Amino acid sequence: MRVALLAVLFVTVIGPPRPSTEARARPFRLHRGHLVLVQGSIGPLRDLLLLIDTGAARTIVAKAVADKIGLKGNPTNLHAFGLEIAAEEAVLPNLDLGAQRVVTQSVLVTDLAGTAASLQLPRLDGIIGIDILRRTSFAIDYLRRQLQFDSRVGLSHRARFVGQTVLPLIAALADGTRVRLIVDSGASHVALFGYDKGRESSLSIEEQAARLGGTTSVRPVLLGRLEIGKWRRDGVVALVLDRSANEPMGADGVLGLPALGASFVQFDFVSQELGWKH
Repeated sequence: MRVALLAVLFVTVIGPPRPSTEARARPFRLHRGHLVLVQGSIGPLRDLLLLIDTGAARTIVAKAVADKIGLKGNPTNLHAFGLEIAAEEAVLPNLDLGAQRVVTQSVLVTDLAGTAASLQLPRLDGIIGIDILRRTSFAIDYLRRQLQFDSRVGLSHRARFVGQTVLPLIAALADGTRVRLIVDSGASHVALFGYDKGRESSLSIEEQAARLGGTTSVRPVLLGRLEIGKWRRDGVVALVLDRSANEPMGADGVLGLPALGASFVQFDFVSQELGWKH
């Protein structure tokens, strides 16, 4: 079994977006039951395949796309799960998701062929990270297969964002242990860094987590209960990853959205809340 869990990067705090009341929608394709894929444009290139990933702090453009549009940048490195990946930092002239358009955005450029293969995609042209997504509140409507920008509605379950990172962190209880989880639309499961509790899951085979540059081994455990505010779910399979020096500061793991069992998930960056309904 392979589990989508893309690279998470720590960056400094940015200010909240300006509120807006007009909702805009963009259709998406749901891949492998949880990955949100949209078509968009980068520079003059249209119909590109882009992954919406709230667990990625920076937007990433595939090197193949950057080469086609002549995008050049300064050498840098991506740090992900103990790996150092060659990349470039560049300024994108424009990015258009149909319902949202961004001009002159700083992005990272690297080879995404390995990531696409890990996710069983023929190609992956870019990963839209939280640096772009948090410019406005938005929602993932899994029933309608729509990505809704400027969306802020009242929902039955809510959790405040915590911590001092760009990444959306929420507080949770894993079998009574307090943890801070990155809300990650690119992950299929709950993942915990160096968690030493919970009993072994019946999934006895070695699990693999897809990441930039390849895969990393993880160990499945069964949580008796996962709690977020008043919401709770029993018998949650979590994937334990070894701790590394490259973990985001203040994060104890990742909350893959499928763990919520939600049909609608909202990222409200005005109220600084995650909301969802079943």
